[in-house]
Formats: sequence, C-alpha cells, structure tokens
Amino acid sequence: MIAADCQERLLGISPPAMSTGLFGAYSVSYGVPICEGDSIASQSSLRGYSERESRRGLLLTTTLEDRWINQRGEFVKSVVREIVRY
Repeated sequence: MIAADCQERLLGISPPAMSTGLFGAYSVSYGVPICEGDSIASQSSLRGYSERESRRGLLLTTTLEDRWINQRGEFVKSVVREIVRY
C-alpha cells in the first residue's frame, strides 16, 4: 500500500488505482516551541492533486499536510508531503 493511500483512507477518500508510488517532496515548518505540559492536536488534510503526462504515462501528485496546534491555538509544526504515483 502506498503512503498516500493510507492517508486518503483515513480521510474517507477512495484512493486511485495506481500501483507505484514514491515521495516527491517533504517540507517541515516550525512555529512556537513545544513546552513541557503542552497538549498538542494534529490535523491531517489532503491539500490537493495534480496530474501530468510522463514517459511512464499519467503521474498523479498528491499533496498531504499534517498540522500541529497547541492548547492555546498556536501553530507548532506543519509537515507537507508530496507523493507521486503512476
């Protein structure tokens, strides 16, 4: 199973029928530091899809984001991943 498939299933989305996947990009942004006693909430989202033709056929890029917020509503961390499937 491709990593994006797992994320899509958790979000209640049926993944496309593509057999091969690889990581295209990975970006991390940091906000306020995490302090002892903080409660951290994480929210996952599917930011979008893009398609393009290649020698192998159609490539589908899936952009996913995990965003962390502390109990004061302050941004702590964001991880954006792009997964390329064909």
